[in-house]
Amino acid sequence: MVSGDRVLLVKHRKLSLWLPPGGHIERNERGDYIESPEEAAVREVLEETSYHVRIIGKRVPSRSERRTPLIVPEDNHIHPINDEHDHFGFDFYAVLEPLEQPEGKGDEEYAWFDSGQLVELAGSERDGARLDEDVAYRALNALQAALKRG
Repeated sequence: MVSGDRVLLVKHRKLSLWLPPGGHIERNERGDYIESPEEAAVREVLEETSYHVRIIGKRVPSRSERRTPLIVPEDNHIHPINDEHDHFGFDFYAVLEPLEQPEGKGDEEYAWFDSGQLVELAGSERDGARLDEDVAYRALNALQAALKRG
């Protein structure tokens, strides 16, 4: 999430990494998905940080009433968690809803990073968590995209 010239990252407790807010898409008791990836992103940011956000990006139009167009992720990837489990990542850009303040602290420790901090800290630690070089790179891309959008 971008606000002004800063990007929000969350300190992942188990991994000791600074990461964008995120998590899993919710399912019902039958295992059916009950939210879209962008709805999950908005919910996860709210749960982890108490910030209300709006996902921004391109939405491909549909000519069918049976299809709901989704915002195209800015990045998508797969990364291993362990030998038996992989995660599929869908990265969206988000902005704070106008005049919204967090309702509380949120479930996770988080911090705002400007471009200088992202460059300086890439590959190193801050407050007991590592800022992976790829995360710093993607956060810098989000800041650049926000500047272009104005």
